[in-house]
Amino acid sequence: MLKQVYRIHFICLAAVIASMAILSTAAIMIVIIYVDPLQVLHNQRSKVEYYYSQQRYRTAGLIRRHFLDDQDKETAIIGTSMMENTLARDVERLAGLPRAMNLSFGACLYGELGPVYRMLLKSPSLKHLIVGFMGKAYLGDYPGLWPDTPFPQALYRDNLPAKLVAMYHAGSLKMALEILLGCCKEATDLNMAGPWMSMSSREKLFSYFAHHYREEIRTQEPFKPFGGITPALHSYVENLLRTPEHIQVYVIINPFFLGYSLPFDLYEQGLRFILNSVKYKKNISIYAFDNVKNIVCNAANYKDVNHFGIGVNRYILRSIAARKHIITEDNIEKYLDEVKALKTSMPLYVDTTSTVAFEGPLDESLFFDSPLPEGRQPLIP
Repeated sequence: MLKQVYRIHFICLAAVIASMAILSTAAIMIVIIYVDPLQVLHNQRSKVEYYYSQQRYRTAGLIRRHFLDDQDKETAIIGTSMMENTLARDVERLAGLPRAMNLSFGACLYGELGPVYRMLLKSPSLKHLIVGFMGKAYLGDYPGLWPDTPFPQALYRDNLPAKLVAMYHAGSLKMALEILLGCCKEATDLNMAGPWMSMSSREKLFSYFAHHYREEIRTQEPFKPFGGITPALHSYVENLLRTPEHIQVYVIINPFFLGYSLPFDLYEQGLRFILNSVKYKKNISIYAFDNVKNIVCNAANYKDVNHFGIGVNRYILRSIAARKHIITEDNIEKYLDEVKALKTSMPLYVDTTSTVAFEGPLDESLFFDSPLPEGRQPLIP
């Protein structure tokens, strides 16, 4: 009889604990769903745009809100850290592409780019797509996903339970409570999807960089060759080919001159593969800049051996407007010869007055094109 009483008490206690766990979980999910700081399910109810540094988690909500539901954006920028340094307002003013939003995040591998790309293509409003290409990641033996940086695949799919789990792991409860309590950090145009290379921690004195860049090249992680066309490159091209013809695609081969532990033959092989794959797609253009001396040879343009400052992003946008530096079957041989010549001689110099290095208030008269060592001429007459 006593054992039966204990059993009943144990069952009741277990039921109470289970009920509390279920109610707690339900309360947590209700708060997360109601506030939804990452805007995965609905537009944020608060007037405050929450600042969240993990752009991998933020991008899914931005696509849902601005490209699928509200449809108030027409131009998207996706890619890695070099594209992450592109301001949306510069896209509109310099490239002439309307209603832009930057959805890039640093070190974006092909397993991450694919879900972002496919979700964007569902948008009825998308008309222009600027896509960065990081040769080191797509031409080398790199994984599809970073093992130490989990990518929230579920946020980019239509599975609601999986989305809720991903939202919880992203810290949505803490964000939601901070919003409700009015103590959250507010996002701005710069830190919501903005130029991370303008952060003080990434700034370098031009003189320091000019004197120490060779040591940085020597000590950086060696390139890991794959051998042949990589799965990453196949995946990248497949994304491009699935793009509907009404969407204009601007493929940006990120300049990567001093950071090239990447062998030139792989760079050439990758560029030829992309060009041959999309050459019959009239809505896809390829832009490349490793032969532009004023960009790649001027140390004042670099933040480190792998990244340029925002002035180079502005130059790229101006090139889109002018349709300059487009790679075609007619000019690829000349382009590759110029890149190889510059890479072999590496005539590095420092010019802090460079039109490309300029990072102050926008002045279009400061943009020039000088692909050869001698002479300068305006990019836009």
